[in-house]
Amino acid sequence: MSSEQLVQLSNNVWIYPFDRGIQPNVGIIMTNTETVLIDCGNSPQSAEKIKSLLSEIDAPPVKYIIYTHHHWDHTFGAVAFDSTFISHQKCYDYLKESSKVKWSKEYLEEEIKQQPLLETSNRNKIEQVDDWDHFRIVLPEITFDHKMEIHLDGVTLELNYIGGDHANDSIVIKVVESNLVFVGDCFYPPPLHLRKETDTHSLDVLKKLYDFSSDMYIHGHGEPTNSKELKDFIDSMELPKK
Repeated sequence: MSSEQLVQLSNNVWIYPFDRGIQPNVGIIMTNTETVLIDCGNSPQSAEKIKSLLSEIDAPPVKYIIYTHHHWDHTFGAVAFDSTFISHQKCYDYLKESSKVKWSKEYLEEEIKQQPLLETSNRNKIEQVDDWDHFRIVLPEITFDHKMEIHLDGVTLELNYIGGDHANDSIVIKVVESNLVFVGDCFYPPPLHLRKETDTHSLDVLKKLYDFSSDMYIHGHGEPTNSKELKDFIDSMELPKK
């Protein structure tokens, strides 16, 4: 899927689609008066592209941006937006620590020397962000611990904490009227630098997602899937290993 255009999923919901596994899906919930984003791009450049595409379809101003979790590819575009940011409290805590870093290419290169397993992640950061002088981590202004609802102009968003091995601050966001759920990366294995050979997708988290009984699930780095496809995937994971 190309990130050159927005893809409409329902009456009020679009995505800025994932690209090459580095740029995750960014959710867009649009009403007559306001827009909400689910994550915000992996860099200021990516965020500016999203803003341009929103302008092309005369989208209302972006009122809220909801972080699904703290990982850089979901949050590094934040500086390009003048919006209110929302996340789980654990996400805030992670980003607070990240905000203390003096981000630069030099810092990332030095971190690779100290922690070689971070090379893939840090090389991607260097590739995606071309202006570290004006870069900063944007902290959420609104946080929650378990559940939260956002009532827009005719659209209700249900935010639920779900955790997971990939990022224990992960949340899912259900668009009630469209019966679809943005799940971020919550069921993925741990990040590459923390992953063991035996790590795989989280069956427990996948089952929790299925319990939402949604028509569509939008995860970070792949095509949206429906409930039958999700159930088939769960069943395949539960098959005895030969």
